[in-house]
Amino acid sequence: MKTYIITDTHFDHKNIEKWTNRKKGWQERLYKNFVDTVNPEDTVIHLGDIAFKNDEKWNVALTTISNHNILIKGNHDQKSYSWYLKFWDCVCERMDLYMYGQNIVLSHKPVRIYENQINLHGHFHNAGLEKAFYIEPDLGRLYTPNHCLVKLEGINNVQNMEKLVRKFINKKGKQK
Repeated sequence: MKTYIITDTHFDHKNIEKWTNRKKGWQERLYKNFVDTVNPEDTVIHLGDIAFKNDEKWNVALTTISNHNILIKGNHDQKSYSWYLKFWDCVCERMDLYMYGQNIVLSHKPVRIYENQINLHGHFHNAGLEKAFYIEPDLGRLYTPNHCLVKLEGINNVQNMEKLVRKFINKKGKQK
C-alpha cells in the first residue's frame, strides 16, 4: 500500500492552460496517469481544487480507483462537507499526520506551522513563490523553509508521498 498526493487538478477549467504550463490534452493525460498509478489498496490525498465544472463526474472518477480517499478542501471546492463525503472517506481543511518520522501538515494553501513540522500544500501551481506572495502577501509572511509546494505541472501528477517527503528533507538538509 502506498500513499499518493495530488493537488490542483482543476478539471474542466478552460482557462487553466493560460495561467499554467499545461498543454493541450492535459486533462486526459493527467487522469490517465492517475488511473495507471493508483491501485485499490493505495491511499489518495487530494490537496484541493478538484474541478471547475462537472463536480460529481470528477469526484466519482478520482475516488473509485482507490479504496482510501482523503480530500483537503481547496478554495475552489465550494460544496458542503456532506456533499463531498458522498465520495471521499475524509474531508477537511487541514490534516496533521506523523508519517515517515516527520510531523506533516497537509493543507491547500500554506498554513502556520511549528519548527518541527513540514507543510505540504498546493494552491500556487507553477507560479514562483515570489509572484504568489505578491498576489497573497499574508501567505508569504508565514512561509518558512519547512513549507513544501506540491506542484502538478511539469511532473508526474500523482506523487508518492513518502518519496516527496524524503526528497524535501534531503533537499532542505543540503541547503543548511
